[in-house]
Amino acid sequence: MKHATFAVLLAFVSIAGTSLGAATKPLTIAVSNETAPSGGTAQIKFFAVPPQQISSGELSIDLDPGFFSSIRSVAVFSTTGDAYGFAAVTGLHADVRFGSLTGGIGQSSGLPILTVTASVGAQAHSAIVSADPTGSAWRDPAGNVYSVTVTPGAMTAGGALSISDVVPGGGILSTGTPIQISGTGFSASTTVEIDAASVASVQIIGPQQIQLTLGAPTELSGKRIHVMNPDGSEVAYFPSLPSSPVTGTPPAPLAGLLPILPLETYRAAITSPASDDAVVVVALQNPNPAPVDILLHGLAPTSSVVTSTIPPNGWAFLSPGFGGQSASGSNVLASAPIRMMQLIDVVPPGAPPGTSLFLYATPVSATNAPPLQVNVGGGDSTVMWTWQAGTAPPPPQYISVSSDYKDAEEPAAYAVSVATESGGPWLLVSQKSGISCDDSPSCIPIAVIANPASLAPGNYRATITSHPSAPACVPTYFRRPSVSG
Repeated sequence: MKHATFAVLLAFVSIAGTSLGAATKPLTIAVSNETAPSGGTAQIKFFAVPPQQISSGELSIDLDPGFFSSIRSVAVFSTTGDAYGFAAVTGLHADVRFGSLTGGIGQSSGLPILTVTASVGAQAHSAIVSADPTGSAWRDPAGNVYSVTVTPGAMTAGGALSISDVVPGGGILSTGTPIQISGTGFSASTTVEIDAASVASVQIIGPQQIQLTLGAPTELSGKRIHVMNPDGSEVAYFPSLPSSPVTGTPPAPLAGLLPILPLETYRAAITSPASDDAVVVVALQNPNPAPVDILLHGLAPTSSVVTSTIPPNGWAFLSPGFGGQSASGSNVLASAPIRMMQLIDVVPPGAPPGTSLFLYATPVSATNAPPLQVNVGGGDSTVMWTWQAGTAPPPPQYISVSSDYKDAEEPAAYAVSVATESGGPWLLVSQKSGISCDDSPSCIPIAVIANPASLAPGNYRATITSHPSAPACVPTYFRRPSVSG
């Protein structure tokens, strides 16, 4: 049974001169046949047969509780890496809405449009998996509507071989990167292949774990991993970067959604405008091995600012506000490239909490980060103190951040970080984020404060960096002379 709890819109591209809905074309979605052991894992694949270009669509899937025990993950794939959307997962029900600006979904016979990875129950025997494609219109890049039929797949409990997870599941991975495959039924004779990727070595850690080493750089997301045993049993698995449910304070139905982000990364992007009666959440994922600082700058009329730090491989869900605060979109700036997408929930005026009129996802658009400049009072390029032990602490010095982005209608949003080369955290700033001054009379300068009490005699250096943008740095020096005589 389909759980239709809210209407959905997905952005797509129409080609000039083409009337939307001018043609209806047949599209068949075939569900894979899978064999997996009881208590193991099955990845159900949904293919376009024959391949077609899909720019938007939706599948609602209800798994048989007599065979499956839980849904582990949902992924959508595009040959161009631009698949986006979200999945609403409740128990064994998944409602997946997706789009691709290039129509890359369904374009390749060897790449599923989506996968659902689910745990198999301990008492499983067999089941049929189908899906309902009628929740929203399926379209091609020209805006033509597909007439969609689904061919069910057969699930069979049997054998010992299954794959439950692959880590990392995606990203551009360098030569020598270890890949962990988790599952069941592995042995010393198990072989592993990755389509269009070089594997330097395969190590069988145990019956539930294999470690591969890449022999060349590759983008792993969507690459078929084929695991085989000498008895003829085999399993195919398409890895993907994991999603994370929307958390924070957004109301239902945004809370708990699993965002599906494009593979492209951005350091500076702008989100789409939203209506006055919309709640907006920007989903951000950090694929880097180090934390990334984020600044979300809501444009007119309120110019709200939200900051966050995303841990390595972590997620953040930021909102520029409700209604008019997001009506002009938002600038998103990051100190390193990250993945991102916008979720918008249109709420009927005066409706009770949790009521949704439309829920949809849109990708972001890349922009140029406004170059920032750190300005030091008096025109110097450095901040410097000389301090003698036993005297009063040195007074603060002041800097400001300005933007040289001539085409910007709004000042640039920035964050500030401090890094000392030695002596510990002896340097502080009065604020770590804000809006660039740009000759504004209301600009609040940043106080730079030295705390030398714990420093031994010597010279000390630190750097203050404004980001995200092309970093603008100001070196900072502190000298504590030796006490003589």
